[in-house]
Amino acid sequence: IDKDEVNLTKEEFRRRSFSVVTVGIFRGLRVAVKSLYDDVISDENVALFTREMSIVSRIRHPNLVQFFGATKVGSPLIVTELMSTNLRKELPKTSLRKQQILSIAQDVALGLNYLHLFKPQPIIHRN
Repeated sequence: IDKDEVNLTKEEFRRRSFSVVTVGIFRGLRVAVKSLYDDVISDENVALFTREMSIVSRIRHPNLVQFFGATKVGSPLIVTELMSTNLRKELPKTSLRKQQILSIAQDVALGLNYLHLFKPQPIIHRN
């Protein structure tokens, strides 16, 4: 995608050792935008980031966030669906019934199973 189509906000979603995920706007839609920190940009890290782009661009499953696009010009970006919340944030707010817990666990298992059975090479999610 064209980098000019992605407008980053100041709202950070998650920080990692090599990257940050911020909320952005892409074609009028709030999205998650993953980018490398400027001080870690190197040929090796860009190659790893490009590999991640390649992987996420091929996966499609209802229990995984949807990939919208990526940029390779300058500092690379990965643009994905932004979830409205997350389980860690919601669990303290409410007590879930056993059936709800089982449903969530099944959804997670189905998403991971899709990745682990991905062809031609399985994807192991390490997060």
